[in-house]
Amino acid sequence: MKSTRRVAIAVASMFVPMLAFAAFQSPSFDYDHGPIAYMSTPASDPIAKLQTRMDSGDVRLQFDPERGGYLPALLHELNIPRTSQSLVFSKTSLQLFLIAPETPRAIYFNDNLYVGAVQGSPMLEFASIDPKLGAVFYTLTQKEGDPPKFERESLACLLCHDSAEPIRSPASWRSPFLQIKMAMRLLPREPAP
Repeated sequence: MKSTRRVAIAVASMFVPMLAFAAFQSPSFDYDHGPIAYMSTPASDPIAKLQTRMDSGDVRLQFDPERGGYLPALLHELNIPRTSQSLVFSKTSLQLFLIAPETPRAIYFNDNLYVGAVQGSPMLEFASIDPKLGAVFYTLTQKEGDPPKFERESLACLLCHDSAEPIRSPASWRSPFLQIKMAMRLLPREPAP
């Protein structure tokens, strides 16, 4: 099973950059035009702010190999309730080769960001809302010992989440937020303690 995962990760790591390179050769993928300048503007979203706090030494994330690596510490630091977890079985993720009925993607969220995690995956995915840029996408490698570092994933994530020709709907980057928030409204609320 582990060798199958390694092969899947290797294939995905080659496949996604090739798609991104091909797609961004088109003039319709000019994300640095106009006042936003998506690719060159520094982000000031919750993930960028957390990385700044980590770099300064104000925050140190604990790695727990038994409970999802950095996931519990991140949910705490980002003020994301564990009870927000939703399981997604669609293969609409950078981790598409790892998502299966026995290993769905867990999505945790609050009003400003979501975290995607697949059991046994070497990375976590993030979509974080920046006041100027809108959705900003990141990954974080799950490796104990190395200082955690968020990587901004502009190209590969924008292929699906904000392309000139959206796959499913306009402004598809918002769909996970909207679908989860709509579903949460249907659930009964627990009384506050």
